[in-house]
Amino acid sequence: SAILAIASQLSSANKDDLQKTANAVTCLMLAERYGDLIVLLSTLLSPPDKPDKNREFWVTQVVCFHHHYTDQQTHVTEVLNAEGKKSLIETSRMLLDLNTLFDRIRQGRPSAECWNIIDKLNFLPNTKSELNTKDILYRGMDPLIKNSYPALLVVTMELLYKDHSSLKHELHGVPTGTVRERIKALQSKARLYNEFAASVGMSSDQFARLTKLVSLMI
Repeated sequence: SAILAIASQLSSANKDDLQKTANAVTCLMLAERYGDLIVLLSTLLSPPDKPDKNREFWVTQVVCFHHHYTDQQTHVTEVLNAEGKKSLIETSRMLLDLNTLFDRIRQGRPSAECWNIIDKLNFLPNTKSELNTKDILYRGMDPLIKNSYPALLVVTMELLYKDHSSLKHELHGVPTGTVRERIKALQSKARLYNEFAASVGMSSDQFARLTKLVSLMI
């Protein structure tokens, strides 16, 4: 096992080299270093908003890994539980969801499909009373997930703006109280996300983008 672990370290030196990285994955699996394996696979899924040339391949491999080894009780899950590393499984699954989200956004898929994933992740506050809870959640996340928050907030705000623009267009037809209430709800959520953004270490450019989108939703 020690030899296999050393071999995996050598073969994983360059993450852009698909063959060497695949060798690293195989070595870690054979050595039963499942925690290190999931950490490597999670690294290969990051950052979810900036996929490299091998991302599609690794997404498929990680989905298969979970299907065979973590979706039910297996020797892999038993080892991870014994080592206190079960949380690595959830981190990996969240990264898969984030990759799916950003992929759908790049493809221009309907907003509803993107919102389904955002709601499933449940990273962002829905009410002002949740701000502290979501801040605590953020601070306890794996660094790979925490680093995804700024990009997630930007694309979520862009979805809000898109939905807001669509509803505003409806007002030019037959204005209704229901549409106006939905617009107000989107505006309120945009301000909430902008407030939450101060907690997640966004760059000045990203924060400026959020602020601009909020100002446009009037």
